[in-house]
Amino acid sequence: MTEFPSRTFARIQSRLWRRPTPELLTYSHGGGHPALKAALVDYLRVARSVQCDADQILITEGVHQAIDMSLRMLLGRATPCGWRSQGIGGFARCCR
Repeated sequence: MTEFPSRTFARIQSRLWRRPTPELLTYSHGGGHPALKAALVDYLRVARSVQCDADQILITEGVHQAIDMSLRMLLGRATPCGWRSQGIGGFARCCR
């Protein structure tokens, strides 16, 4: 996180939230806003040489939701799983 462009992020966020559109204030886009997903596709292609499209990107609310959704997709609800967590609080709840 030391290399995260905090000042740039804060400036952009401040500009966008001065007059947000109603669309940005609702839960209208499950899995992430289309413009954000499109920007991530471009970033991943250029910065990481990852070839993907916006339909392959899923924006989550945080690490717990991401782990939960990933496990559900990969394992299914009825599949038992085990883990050893060394610091991700609440991880056990994701596997229940």
